[in-house]
Amino acid sequence: MTFIYNPKNEALLNRDQLSKVVTPDPLGRFHRPVDYADFIVMIDGKLADHEIEIVDEQFAVKHDGSQFFGLMEVTTPQTENLDWSMKIGVRGSHDGRVSRGITFGSNVLVCSNLCFHGDLGVFRTRQTLNVMDRLPPMIDEAIAKIPHMAQENVVRFDSFRTTQMTEKDGNHALVHMHREGILSANQLSTAIDEWVEPRHEEHNEDGATLWRLFNSATEAIKPATGGNMATLQDRSRRISDFADRLAA
Repeated sequence: MTFIYNPKNEALLNRDQLSKVVTPDPLGRFHRPVDYADFIVMIDGKLADHEIEIVDEQFAVKHDGSQFFGLMEVTTPQTENLDWSMKIGVRGSHDGRVSRGITFGSNVLVCSNLCFHGDLGVFRTRQTLNVMDRLPPMIDEAIAKIPHMAQENVVRFDSFRTTQMTEKDGNHALVHMHREGILSANQLSTAIDEWVEPRHEEHNEDGATLWRLFNSATEAIKPATGGNMATLQDRSRRISDFADRLAA
């Protein structure tokens, strides 16, 4: 999971601690704050309806309670016992500066600098007076898409695993990613190292394949503190598009 927060301005909270964050009165006639924990409970209920289980979760709240962000790792009937998982990102605010949102995919980025990305879907709604008329349907729509999207990703990643590549093919593909601006020079070096000798055993289970190449590139762009999240989001999307072209 890629969940980035600033410990100087934000605190990591568990579900119980999140429920203790005070929901303030509306800031004006057209503002309607929604309790953070209630939002997660609504999502939880819809996940259960689709036999989707949360196996890990992280939440961060600004010290004044004005904004919150979270990331949940889930298993679905389609992805159970696989070596990758679906993630759900959530966010919201009491000060109206951040829309209430859900994002999901196998590659999800949630950051307190407002970067909010999931490779399979993003849903947002403003926290205005009638937000509770829009929020439950938005949650319904987002969660209902997950099983189908998870199955599509199973097929997609299986095709990555069965697309064989030589070491030369992989090096050539990574250099092309660099030439297309997907990988920086430093990231290219890291990606080549990961391609030749992956640090995670599961990335090499099928040998020299597109799956190993895909993971070598995504491993190389993992952010350092202070990294540009918008750039990371773009590079993540372009790596997926590049791998899809090779698998076609």
